[in-house]
Amino acid sequence: PEDGRVTLRICLVGRFDREVPPPAQRAALIALCRDLCAEHGVPPERVVGAAKREGLSIAWVRDRLRR
Repeated sequence: PEDGRVTLRICLVGRFDREVPPPAQRAALIALCRDLCAEHGVPPERVVGAAKREGLSIAWVRDRLRR
């Protein structure tokens, strides 16, 4: 981006139109997000996403990052 910010994107693989990601996959997502946020000094409020499935919304991710 022209403003110098960097964007990191994470893609989960699965059939989320049919089911919520399994607990291990959700735990790995949160661990990865925590590591990346800590490494790059990104607060949970700056984490954005396109996930809209029940059990995996961006609000769900941010809530777990704050714990």
